[in-house]
Amino acid sequence: MSDLMTTREASEYLKLSYMTLYKLAQQGEIPAYKLGGHWRFNKTILDNWFANKSKVMERNILIIGDDLDTLEINNLITNREGFKVTTVRNPERAYKELELVKHSIIFLISKPAAITNAEIISEIRLKDKKATIVISTRQGDEPVALDALAAGPLFIIQKPFQENDILKILHSLDSQLISQEAKAKDQLMTELSELRQRIDHLAKSDNERNKTEESLYQAEEKLRRIMESSNDIFIMLDAKFNVIEINKAATRYLPAGTERKDYIGKNILSLMPAIKESGRYQRYLKVLNTGKLLELNDVTVDPAFGDLRVSARVFKVGNGLGIMATDITELKLMESLKESEEFSSSLLENAPYPILVAEANTAIKYVNPALLKLTGYSLSELIGKKVPYPYWTEEATRRMIQHTEQVLLDSVQKLELPMKKKNGKSFWIEVTTKTIMKNDKLSCYLSIWVDITKRKKAEEGLLQEKNFSEATINSLPGVFYLIDTKGRFVKWNKNLETETEYSAEELSKMSPLDLFSRKDRSFIQKKIEKVFAEGRDTVEVNAISKSERVVPYYLTGSRITLNNNTYLAGVGIEMPELKKMEEEVREYEETLKAFLENAPNAMLVHDIEGTILDFNAKAEELLDINRKDYIGRSVLDTGLVGEKYLPIVIDGLKEIKKGRANKPVETEITNKKGSRIVVEITGFPATRNGKTVVFDIIRDITKLKRGNKTPIRKIKK
Repeated sequence: MSDLMTTREASEYLKLSYMTLYKLAQQGEIPAYKLGGHWRFNKTILDNWFANKSKVMERNILIIGDDLDTLEINNLITNREGFKVTTVRNPERAYKELELVKHSIIFLISKPAAITNAEIISEIRLKDKKATIVISTRQGDEPVALDALAAGPLFIIQKPFQENDILKILHSLDSQLISQEAKAKDQLMTELSELRQRIDHLAKSDNERNKTEESLYQAEEKLRRIMESSNDIFIMLDAKFNVIEINKAATRYLPAGTERKDYIGKNILSLMPAIKESGRYQRYLKVLNTGKLLELNDVTVDPAFGDLRVSARVFKVGNGLGIMATDITELKLMESLKESEEFSSSLLENAPYPILVAEANTAIKYVNPALLKLTGYSLSELIGKKVPYPYWTEEATRRMIQHTEQVLLDSVQKLELPMKKKNGKSFWIEVTTKTIMKNDKLSCYLSIWVDITKRKKAEEGLLQEKNFSEATINSLPGVFYLIDTKGRFVKWNKNLETETEYSAEELSKMSPLDLFSRKDRSFIQKKIEKVFAEGRDTVEVNAISKSERVVPYYLTGSRITLNNNTYLAGVGIEMPELKKMEEEVREYEETLKAFLENAPNAMLVHDIEGTILDFNAKAEELLDINRKDYIGRSVLDTGLVGEKYLPIVIDGLKEIKKGRANKPVETEITNKKGSRIVVEITGFPATRNGKTVVFDIIRDITKLKRGNKTPIRKIKK
């Protein structure tokens, strides 16, 4: 059974297109038989048939030219069976050849510059009007005259031509021969119809009738012989639609367990009820009454015959009907497959993801537009290229070679790789590669890309943010901890490991309660629960290290939400350090207060909303006020600043809220006695007790301004 071939395998073996081979099998032009409704071919029988066929059916091909293209076409056709190729160097020798032998196809590949294509075509047509002429042209060649195009069958192929261009022309010759044979059958059926009509009009004793009946008998016998040897289905019916005859080809489609004799004499309407149900019966009657030929392009015969689909011709034969049908079941299947392939091709071409197909030797055979757009390369720059591909980086080259070996083992692999565009710009892809096997051998690689450049940049940003977070946490002066609702450490800084003397691995398996004595654990647990319930709490407690060193700590806890999960975040400071820090804060406050009180200039302290917090002695003296009367009031409604200058003060407060220090501003204020004083105010923000406050330095420049008689300037930010 090793010689048995499917239609696809036979078409590849014979170097014919699938559709051409299918038509040849349907028409009985090539040895084939049906198995389970599908055509099958025997390699040995095909070889013998082709050898015999070439002796009697050689088709003559004439090639005119003397260049490499001529040689290429000569080799292409010579390697195919059934063609006799003659090659001549110039048109003059071609004319002499045409006087001796008829040629089916004439290729005009090259010619002397002094003569035009139209002149050569005209000369050929004088010698052979039916031959198909093929002209090979390049961009810029003279156009073929319209009268030459109309003189007979003509093809024009563009250089550089493809092998498929030549094969299409050869296949057209096959189609012409098939068409000629079909016309012969049509002529024979027409002859039968005319003979029967003549008999109907002749008297029974008429000698001419006897001769006509003899001619009819011979014509019917000829038709039977043709149809019996044909691969087409042929059925003859009488006037009542009873089956008179069916040919051998039709028996291949009979249901299992039935024979030809089981159908002879039976009414076709009982054998195939679908004829009446589908409405074809009425059309058959019309043919019987009018004698007009009926053509059916695509008919499902009957459920009793499975999925058989045919194209049929129904014609009158004598007083009955003849039905000649061609099995197009597989043809329709191929059309569906072709539509499916076109749909698949459309999907590939319009897919948003880059797709690549490479041969087993890694040569690129297909890339879709999305890949070309992403890489910036053209189709011609990638097709046929082998590894390393031009868009690979050094890292991608190294990892893809390893990846390819793994794909051969696992069939499907996914990998993230850095690539480079034609302009040198880098990008990242996630590539999924699958091996495609055919007959247990590697056929090709299919790779689908996903552009993950944005994701990679986001991951890089997150990594930097994580590193920054880690650095910030580890730079805290005390210990830091993050605890989940189940009472487990989620995150901590290095100080926690140092102070508790536990390793990171040990802390990951511990409960925070393990860091305290047994008598304090219940108390700490309640504090943790309070943080999760109320949001915040603090505690002073002794912590116990791994070496059982007892250290007093001030611990804080705040409830936070990260990624929809609730945690307790807190810091801890050793109590000795805390006391030291509190002492430093008190000293700082006293120093600041002394500086404020003894400053050489008037100073006013307020918050970022303008609420007065303090004055120094110089301010009381300058403004002639008692600080107790103004602390807690807004600078905007004390009456010290006139309405004319309030916008300047408001602008200054806005800048302070943005964290910016004010430039010196000149304004006019009124003291308690009603005297107008020109002052220069410079404000700068500072943090005091965890809040932002503003220190305004107020300098009296009244004498300076009035001495120079210069108008008061309003200096805006």
